[in-house]
Amino acid sequence: TTTTTTTTTTMSDADDARIIALSERVTKLASAKGKSGASAQKGVEDALEELASALSRVGQGEGAAFGALAKRLTTRALMTHDSKKVRALVGLCVSDLMRIFAPEAPIEGDAAMRDVYELFLEALSNLKSIESEEFEIAKSLLLNIANVGLCVPMLDLDCEGADDLVRDLFKVLLDATNSANATTVSEEVIKVLSTMIEESADEDVPVPSDVLYEVLSRLIDPVRTSNPAAFKISCELVRKCEHQLHAPIQTFLTRAMHGTVDEDDELSPLSKRHVDIIEEIAVCDPTALVTVWPSVTDDLQADDLSMRLRAVKLLGRVLAFDASKIAEDYPHLLHDFVRRFNDKAVEVRVEMVKWSASFLKTRVSPDAALSSVPAATVIKQVRERLHDFDDHVRSAAIHTLCDIVDKPSSSELLSVEVMREIGERIKDKKSGVRKTALKRLCIAYRAYAQRCAEDDPTWEAKRFDWIPCAFLRAITIPDVRLHTVEPVLAEIFPSKMSAELRSTFWLRALTLADDFTIRCLKHLLLAKSRIQADLREYFLFRAKSSKMNKKEAEAQLAKIVDSIAVHFAEPAKARKSMMVLHEQKDGNIFRCIQHVLNPETSFSDAMKAEEDCLKRTKSSSQAVDHDFVKLLLLKIQSAPFGREHVRGTLKAACKATRASSKNANPESTRNSVVVALEHLCILAETFPKLFSGCGDEIDELLDSTDERTVTRACKIVSEAAMALKLTPRRGSIWEKLKEKCSTGDRKQAKLATKALGLLQMDLEEDVDAVDALSGATAGQLSGVYLHLAELLAEDACLDSDLPAVLGSVSTIGARYRDTFELQLAEVEQYVTHTLLTRVPSKGRIAVGVVSDVALLQAYGLKTLAKAAAHKSAADTPARAFTARVIELLHTYADLRNYKRGGLFEEYSPADGMHLCFTACKSIVIIARNTPLGMIKPIAWITASMFLHHCDSPAMKREFIGKLKKGLVVRASEQGLPMMWAATLAMSLVDKDKAVRDAANDAFTNWVITQRSRSQSFAAQEAAKMNSDGSSAKFLLVHMPEYVLVYMVFLLIRHPLAPKTAEEGMADRGSLWRQIQLIFSTAVSTLTHGTNGDGIPATCKILRRLKTTMDKVNPDMSDLIYSLSDLALFVVVDHAGAKGWDTSKFPGHVVYPTQLFKTTQFMASGPPVKEGAQPGLGDYSHLPRGYVIVRSVPIASTNSAAAAKPAKRARAKASTSDKSTAKNGNNLKQTKLSFEARPRGREMPDRAARRDAIVDVNNMDIEEEFDDYESEEDYDTVDEPSGALVVVSSPQRSPSPMTENNDVGSPKRKQRKTEKPAMSDVDMNAEVYVGVDPDEGARRRRRR
Repeated sequence: TTTTTTTTTTMSDADDARIIALSERVTKLASAKGKSGASAQKGVEDALEELASALSRVGQGEGAAFGALAKRLTTRALMTHDSKKVRALVGLCVSDLMRIFAPEAPIEGDAAMRDVYELFLEALSNLKSIESEEFEIAKSLLLNIANVGLCVPMLDLDCEGADDLVRDLFKVLLDATNSANATTVSEEVIKVLSTMIEESADEDVPVPSDVLYEVLSRLIDPVRTSNPAAFKISCELVRKCEHQLHAPIQTFLTRAMHGTVDEDDELSPLSKRHVDIIEEIAVCDPTALVTVWPSVTDDLQADDLSMRLRAVKLLGRVLAFDASKIAEDYPHLLHDFVRRFNDKAVEVRVEMVKWSASFLKTRVSPDAALSSVPAATVIKQVRERLHDFDDHVRSAAIHTLCDIVDKPSSSELLSVEVMREIGERIKDKKSGVRKTALKRLCIAYRAYAQRCAEDDPTWEAKRFDWIPCAFLRAITIPDVRLHTVEPVLAEIFPSKMSAELRSTFWLRALTLADDFTIRCLKHLLLAKSRIQADLREYFLFRAKSSKMNKKEAEAQLAKIVDSIAVHFAEPAKARKSMMVLHEQKDGNIFRCIQHVLNPETSFSDAMKAEEDCLKRTKSSSQAVDHDFVKLLLLKIQSAPFGREHVRGTLKAACKATRASSKNANPESTRNSVVVALEHLCILAETFPKLFSGCGDEIDELLDSTDERTVTRACKIVSEAAMALKLTPRRGSIWEKLKEKCSTGDRKQAKLATKALGLLQMDLEEDVDAVDALSGATAGQLSGVYLHLAELLAEDACLDSDLPAVLGSVSTIGARYRDTFELQLAEVEQYVTHTLLTRVPSKGRIAVGVVSDVALLQAYGLKTLAKAAAHKSAADTPARAFTARVIELLHTYADLRNYKRGGLFEEYSPADGMHLCFTACKSIVIIARNTPLGMIKPIAWITASMFLHHCDSPAMKREFIGKLKKGLVVRASEQGLPMMWAATLAMSLVDKDKAVRDAANDAFTNWVITQRSRSQSFAAQEAAKMNSDGSSAKFLLVHMPEYVLVYMVFLLIRHPLAPKTAEEGMADRGSLWRQIQLIFSTAVSTLTHGTNGDGIPATCKILRRLKTTMDKVNPDMSDLIYSLSDLALFVVVDHAGAKGWDTSKFPGHVVYPTQLFKTTQFMASGPPVKEGAQPGLGDYSHLPRGYVIVRSVPIASTNSAAAAKPAKRARAKASTSDKSTAKNGNNLKQTKLSFEARPRGREMPDRAARRDAIVDVNNMDIEEEFDDYESEEDYDTVDEPSGALVVVSSPQRSPSPMTENNDVGSPKRKQRKTEKPAMSDVDMNAEVYVGVDPDEGARRRRRR
């Protein structure tokens, strides 16, 4: 042991001597630098390297002999040596000495220590480059500093320049660390800097601001991006030195958020970047912000908008940061934040929705599902913002949610309900939101289609397959329509997707389509077919224009261009663009357009032609509107429903039909086939040429065992028969359709008959041997009809086949009348003498079930009606046949014939109602297609009363639908006469709400259509008047208000109306209540949306009815006068409430000659009291005290059930003489009396709106109240609240009806200007006039 110790001491002494010698040598060489130059520098470096190596082996506390060594190494010559390596080695040697002498300092004086630390910093800066020769020296120096904490004394220096040393240490080490040396030096750098932070701060002294600046500045760009290693070190310092750094960081961030950081503060440059700092700290150490969050949440609820908005942006960035887990770790913070989705300020809500897009982008994935609670919370809030009252918020919500669905996402997180809520925004009240929804859903569906083409993610189908149907329904939105939807539909698929895949997507979408969507699709296809037809006409004109004279060619061109321009959103601009296109000299442009227009062109060829056309128009020198040409090509192209689509769908249907027979669950397959064929039926209606060459597939589908498939196949053939005429399978199709005419169901038979009429051989058609052998021939429809007629004549048809046979015969009668007349007698004989004479079954049948016999008889009535519904010349067999059918239908339409003692009393109630319903519908069919005089008034009345007597709401709705179909037609189509609109008005107050709604909808649509027709007719008459000076005598009959004339005639025959005028006068006209309600509803509908300009004419029409008589039953004329007064009263009351004019109308009025007979005198009404003269003028036929009611109980349609309410109504009316109303409120009245006129006194000539209400001093009823000063002059009368009461006209003698004529006798004109004396008024005769409280208030205000 002694020997070993002696040896170690000896060795240590030798080492010490060697170290001292080396130090002396270094000093000597350094001082000899000027003499030796580079060789001396090399010697210094070598000596310093040996010295550093020797010192590194000396342990701490073993340097007692090195007291003078530190002084030698810190000479100015060495510390300021020109060589960087020398200075670095000197620093390393000094650090070893400080390590050896620790904790004592081998260097005396703060200034000397400052110089040493500056030397250290310079040496540490060499860490930047790992390839430099000084790197290892700097690394060893860093190791010494880290292990011993050599820089800690730096904090205690008190001399000039010492204040910046600590900041410089952080700056040098953080800047020197990079991605190249991070693995080597990061640990030591963190150790050094964390030690400095821990030693520089305590409970009373915070970390210096300059140090904090150096740490925080590395957390944000540009350092964060340029030096990720320094960023990581700063993050680690924040985590490691939480006790020293968190408090100053929180203080700084809180002050920065509120803008209270001093400009002189070291951290001032970072105050504007506080959000970035919070983002990074929230990621690296969220606990460093625990005191910052309350401040942020307080700002979220501040009253100041700018503070809330600033807090939303700040916290939003933190939560949405890619690696941030604040939302997951602090759910209460997210909860407070998402409450800003409901902020009262629009700006905040918009900012929140925009934030959610960036937040969800980092948290939504296909596998996230609902396990991502923050994502689900945010999506819920954004979903609610779809219904925000501000359109900007709604648009932003659409963008946010669609940003997610553009990529694969969980169907749980974004369900189909969320997608459909986005789709509902297509119908938003704001145009910008609608267009945003259309655009973003188009992008989302295109991305889905692309994913399906590559991967077929079937789990996404429910979320997206409904979108094309939503686009189709958008056609009905006013500012969207076709012009916006067509470009969207053209872009919903990737441009390079094949036609087959597009067809697959469309068929998948159409399986979800409802009836409304199908109608929209039909509208789209119809619009496309129309513009194609117009463009074909244009190209036909181009081919012929060279042979036409210039003036004629210009006129025809303008007409064709106008017809094309109406298909665009801006017709004037489109017209101009089309004319510019017409002037093009490049014929290839038009050839490309024709190529796209040709239905034979394949999808790929059409796309190529479209691209070529657009390139040529873009490079044209004649300034063609490129956008117009692009839109024109878009409108005329057949895609996506072209020939390839049709052929592919038919083949797929045939394949599925074959597979369904082998499939264990064939129903789903058959349903998909039916949907596909329904779609093809629509295409066959609009583009029948697309089906040419599809005979094989059609022939196969006709053999299907599924009746629905066969029915659709028959429908396709009936619509596209002309395209299938050239198919080699024509003969086979003919035979199968012929069989369906007699053995299929009724619908198949009707469709098959229609198709046979189109497929039959033409008289001039040549049949060669090849066609005969191949079976491409067909027979004549007359042969089929003859076979059917023989079956009927011989009564050889089974009852099971009879519906099909009758359906075929009815189709021939409706479409091919000449063919039908060949066997007319046989068919009529069978229906009238064989079928209709069958005795109903006496067996038990469930209540409400129609028997088979009644069903077959109804088919027979329909067959005759369809055959009779044609216009024919007078005194022809066809006209006689129609008259016989109408008489037969009238018999079956009269419900009295089904009662006891009637012609058809043996029928059950269900059979009788079914036959009656069939007959009424048949009468409507004939009325639409025959001259006006063919339907007699009695037949019309009988069919109209069906709506009252029928107890089935379903039958009523169907009958109303039939009336609407006949009344609401285009101007070019023939519709039902106006009298059937009066029939429709019968159900305006029906007891069933669905019936009322259907009737109101149909009546409203008819009013709109008829008003448009009336305006067109008036314009035509005005043009004729300008050209030939003729006057328009029949303008009033085209006004929709003229329907009141027919209503008067019809409603006096209503079962609930009084049977005589005397009965109507009883009980203040209580029996007129239900009829008045019908008139009130009709008048409200007739005047809706107008400014009342038709009121004077309407009043004139109703007043002049008193100059007519009932032509059908003259004894009912008094009821016509009463009801015309009632209708006039309703119109005047409605006009008064609206403030409309009811002044004199100068026009002439004519009435239907079938219904009315005109007279020369105005009908007089009953006298006011016994012995007085009859009344004359307005309301002369209304009972005294009649009240306009706003609503009454809906009367029952059953006559027996209506008896009791009628008695109750009369009983209630009998109590109306009491002075107090039922509700206890007193209603005001006025008592007016006048002296009895002489018997010879004539009615004064007055304006129509002031006629015969009360004839006192030639004043209006309103003027009479002006003579009273207070309400004490009013008494009470027992009338319903809100009612308007009519006073019967005073005693008058009959005189000619001339109140609407300007001419009159001189006496009459003189009498018109006279004012009766006050002595003429008899104060003993009283007339009671009840006053509406609101009306009284209005009069008092005027007074």
